[in-house]
Amino acid sequence: MVFLAVLVLLFLVLIGNFAEAQGTKIFINPGSGSFSVDSTFDVSIFIDTGGSTINAVDVQVKFPPDKLQIINPSAGTSFISLWLQQPTFSNKDGAISFVGGVPEKGIKTSAGLVSTITFRAKSSGRAVVEISDKSAILAADGQGTNILGSIGRAVFTLVPKSPEGPKVFSTTHPDQDAWYNNNNVTVAWDDEEDVSGYSYILSRNPVEVPDNVKDLEQTSIDFSDLADGIWYFHIKQQRAGIYGDATHYQIKIDITPPAEFKPEINLLAATIAKPAVVSFFTTDALSGINHYEVAVFDKSKESGEAPFFVEATSPYRVPEVSGGALRIIVRAFDNAGNVRDGAVDIRNLNFILSLAKDNYIGIAIAVVIAAFLAEHLIKERHKRKK
Repeated sequence: MVFLAVLVLLFLVLIGNFAEAQGTKIFINPGSGSFSVDSTFDVSIFIDTGGSTINAVDVQVKFPPDKLQIINPSAGTSFISLWLQQPTFSNKDGAISFVGGVPEKGIKTSAGLVSTITFRAKSSGRAVVEISDKSAILAADGQGTNILGSIGRAVFTLVPKSPEGPKVFSTTHPDQDAWYNNNNVTVAWDDEEDVSGYSYILSRNPVEVPDNVKDLEQTSIDFSDLADGIWYFHIKQQRAGIYGDATHYQIKIDITPPAEFKPEINLLAATIAKPAVVSFFTTDALSGINHYEVAVFDKSKESGEAPFFVEATSPYRVPEVSGGALRIIVRAFDNAGNVRDGAVDIRNLNFILSLAKDNYIGIAIAVVIAAFLAEHLIKERHKRKK
């Protein structure tokens, strides 16, 4: 009876050790995934001791060298504190090895990180990363018993690299940062090999991405009568049945001239300085004001000639011009090239004052005319303010 009890006890111990060993494993995370060719991704190797205390591991990892390439076998955050040999790998053989231990009392863990490996996808297809059956987990039992129960594997799908977006340009709106007073747009892109079609969308959203439905096969498209504002042309191309990244092209349209305005004569400055002083200002809602130009001509002369404009800023001093009735035209340009004119008529004070020179009657007439003009201009200004 005693002998039978000893046998039962021994059997239970063996069963317990076997169950404990069965609980230890080396696994890979992530266990699956899809990555494009030339991209990189991380794979981590973990150990679950299944409740046992271990003090050494020998982890051998295999991978297909025609599909994957190791670019960084990092062991910086590993639970292994003593490397019996430095981690080694071979991209020719498709193998990497980690051999190390935890001295003193060992370790129990359910997810102890051995290492994180960075792979680069070399070619499309199916790539299996797996733990070799030559690996081992050694118990801290003083005998170095291999208690490895199971090994893991990971399966990755490697797909062809997504085609880049086509190189887009425009013959009507060549500079993406410039405003144009043309709302008829032509957009084109380079014709590349093996491209079977394009998906596009024109919108106000700068980061919108077209769907994966072919819209056209030609390499240009026209848009007519687009509204003012900023538009974005988005396009991606299909190669080998795969749609690639999107290209985004900005189009800035402003066909509306600057806001209406009327130049103002500064009577006080004109009286003191003799030449008339003209002030002007307007705004443009989209592209903004670029510059102003001013032309001065004698209304009394029926020359039929077009006025001569010079670039100017406000306030602008009217040059001395013979004749009594002058017209001043201020032309405002926005950054898209649209134009708005504002005009004002004045009496040439220099001409009036020249009549008064050495002539008392002329002086009296000049004073009366000047007073009349002053009253008239003041009334006009009050009207505009109302």
